[in-house]
Amino acid sequence: QMSVGQRAKMTISPDYAYGSTGHPGIIPPNATLIFDVELMKLE
Repeated sequence: QMSVGQRAKMTISPDYAYGSTGHPGIIPPNATLIFDVELMKLE
């Protein structure tokens, strides 16, 4: 659970992202994706 203004690092394994296909020219096959997110507001 996040609060407004809080930041979190999200790591997404290839199984839950683009897998062995990737996204040609942008995301390589079997890539682990890492996102740094900040909750700005709740509606």
